[in-house]
Amino acid sequence: QGSIHRLLGEAIRAVQGKEECQRSLNICVRTMLHLWTFSTSNVETWAESEKLLEHVKSVVQHVSGGGHTSMSLQASRLSKEAAVFSAMVLNRFEEAHASLELSLEILGGYGKKNKKKRS
Repeated sequence: QGSIHRLLGEAIRAVQGKEECQRSLNICVRTMLHLWTFSTSNVETWAESEKLLEHVKSVVQHVSGGGHTSMSLQASRLSKEAAVFSAMVLNRFEEAHASLELSLEILGGYGKKNKKKRS
């Protein structure tokens, strides 16, 4: 099921123009933001968040960095929250670190792509 899902996504992206891709991505980011209910103080949100985690990570990977658009801010927030979830609930610290790096990268901050600038 997962590979068919990815294949369908790639096929749709291949036939969409740049504006259509951005619009679709914006819808996906807003949908994930709406569905993502993780709260550090509410254990009842954790099971549903675990089901959505890979979807959240997949969607935010498609958001290009360097802007402070509504979509980039929302995607950065989702990636940061995915990091907190990964570390706090799943004890997956490397995964959490990657999500935090992506969050910063989306905002044009100090993610992996910009590490050389800090040195």
